[in-house]
Amino acid sequence: MRFLSLLLLLFGLAACNLDLPSADNPSFSSLEYFYLAQEKHNHGKFDTAYALYTAAIEAIPEEPEFYYERGRLLYDMDRYKEALADYAQAIKLDESQAKYYHAQAVIYAEEEQFDLALPALRKAVEISPENESLHSLLGDIHLQQGDTLGALDDYQAFLRLQPQRPDFRDKLANIYYSLGNMKRARKEAELALRMDDKNANYYYTYALILSELGEDALALDGCRKALELDPTQRDFYYLAAVMALNMGENAEACDYLQKAAEAGDEDAVELQAEYCAQNS
Repeated sequence: MRFLSLLLLLFGLAACNLDLPSADNPSFSSLEYFYLAQEKHNHGKFDTAYALYTAAIEAIPEEPEFYYERGRLLYDMDRYKEALADYAQAIKLDESQAKYYHAQAVIYAEEEQFDLALPALRKAVEISPENESLHSLLGDIHLQQGDTLGALDDYQAFLRLQPQRPDFRDKLANIYYSLGNMKRARKEAELALRMDDKNANYYYTYALILSELGEDALALDGCRKALELDPTQRDFYYLAAVMALNMGENAEACDYLQKAAEAGDEDAVELQAEYCAQNS
């Protein structure tokens, strides 16, 4: 009762529409603590939620879901070390839940502790191989580590589960581009654009691939569309300038180089000096 009285004093829980415990009725259940904690968490009342989750845990310390949810709250509070401790306790009580390992991996990945993130994710995938978000995070980690082939496998696994995701088609296109497989890169880039033709980055990826294939006219057209959708990216201007120069469109190229140079692209400054002096 002393802990509960402290809760009532600090957080004003008497205002909630619940039958709160009293000296005459101390049987406020752990689930009531838990559900009220979730409500407070969802409404951003983190300190109140923390106290309520803790009360639920004190009432039933063998319930893993209580630790997991308090861990999620602690994550939202940027208290990562404590969140990891709660996730570890949830796993100790129940090793069969993929989401517990996933939650661990998210924190390890954010802290770039990839040697800890990867085993946690692999365990999660072992339990829940149909969870596409696990494959997505695995791919991102492998990509950050420079393991391009590992990332490729993970993103392909994701797309087997969610084939209509243009952002992941674009990721595959960029990976195939980096591996020099322009045929597969082009196919994935075209799929991404078929699914979403309003994304400037997809047009840029496509243009980059076409430039490697020597299809300068199509690449320049892709750059133009990318710039129509997003005129803020200096990389778009630089690639457009190179393609325009290849096509003999020097005036257009110099305009792109000027914009890229103004955005701080040193390579654009060099090309501008070489090709655009007469137009300055």
